[in-house]
Amino acid sequence: MGESTLLHYGDHTVVRLVDKDHNSDALVHATYGFNLFSFRVPVHGRLRDVLRADDHFADQPARAAGNGTPILFPFPNRIAGGRFTWEGRVYELPRNERNVNAIHGFVLDKPWSVKLRSADSSVEGVISSTWQLAGLKHLWPGQFELQAVVVLNGRTVTLHFAVRNIGDRAMPWGLGLHPYFRLPLDMFGKEEACKVQVPANAIWELKDFLPTGRVLPVPEELDLREPRRLSELKLDHVYTDLQYDEEEWVTCTLTDEEAGYRLNIRLGNEFREIVVYTPPQRGSICIEPYTCTTNAINLHKRGIDAGLRVLEPDEVAEVGPVVFEVTEL
Repeated sequence: MGESTLLHYGDHTVVRLVDKDHNSDALVHATYGFNLFSFRVPVHGRLRDVLRADDHFADQPARAAGNGTPILFPFPNRIAGGRFTWEGRVYELPRNERNVNAIHGFVLDKPWSVKLRSADSSVEGVISSTWQLAGLKHLWPGQFELQAVVVLNGRTVTLHFAVRNIGDRAMPWGLGLHPYFRLPLDMFGKEEACKVQVPANAIWELKDFLPTGRVLPVPEELDLREPRRLSELKLDHVYTDLQYDEEEWVTCTLTDEEAGYRLNIRLGNEFREIVVYTPPQRGSICIEPYTCTTNAINLHKRGIDAGLRVLEPDEVAEVGPVVFEVTEL
C-alpha cells in the first residue's frame, strides 16, 4: 500500500512518497527542481538513505547541482563558453560555472507544478519554458514542456521523463540526472569497503572538462567494467559505448560490502553516456546518466555524433526509465 502527501516548509513544498508494505519512503522537492533528494529503504533491520543532501535541503534548499538528484535540461553538463549557434542564430547563455561555461541547464532550481497520484506512491511534475521559465525563452531554440514522474515501489524508485516541443520550430535538447549517492552507503561503513561498476567500453577525451570530439577505448586506470574499489579512484569522466543487456538495459552498481547491500542504477537505452564523478570532499559519488555528452550542441555543429536530439513541433520524446534499486547481500 502506498501514498503520496505534500509537506510544507514555509514557501517550500516537498512531496513524500511512502510504501507502507515495505517501510520505504522518498522525498521530492516540488519547489526546487523536482529534486529527488531522499530514498530510504530498510536494510538488515535499519532504515538507510542512499542519497546525499544537506540537512536542511527541504526548508532551505541551496546548491542546486550539489544535492539529491538534480535534473539537467535542456542540456546536461557544460556548454563551452556558454555559446552556440543554431539555425544561423548565436545564443549566449549565462556562464554560471566560474564565469567560463554554462552548466546543467535551466530547470534544476526552479519550481515545478506537481500532481499527486493517490492510487500509488508516485508524483508527476511538469515545467514549461512558457510558464516557469518564461524569462529564459530567448536563451534556447524552441519551447518545451518537460514532464517527470517519480514512482516508489518497495526497494526501488523509478524516474520517467517526457519532453514535448510546444513551439513552432525544431528544438535541440539533451537530458541528464546528477544523483549524489552516499559514500559509503552506510553511515557507519568505510569507503575502503565500497566498489563501483559501470559497464562502459569507452570514454570521451576531455580538455578542461570538455570533449575534444574523440572517443577512446577506456584506459586500464579508468576501467569500471569490473567492480573497482572507490578509495582507489578520482573521477570526473564521461563514459560511453555502454554495455546493454538483452532487454536494452544498462546496470551500474555501488556495493558496500561492510554494510551488506548494493545499489543498482538501471538505465533505459535512451541514455548513451554516463558521467562518473567523485566530488573532492568525498562523502558521495555521482553516477550521472545523460542522453548526450557534454557540449553536445557544439559538437553536433562540427558533425560529431554527440547524442544531441531534435524534436519537431508537437513531437514528444519519452526518456527512461531510471531505476534506483536496493538489494541486500
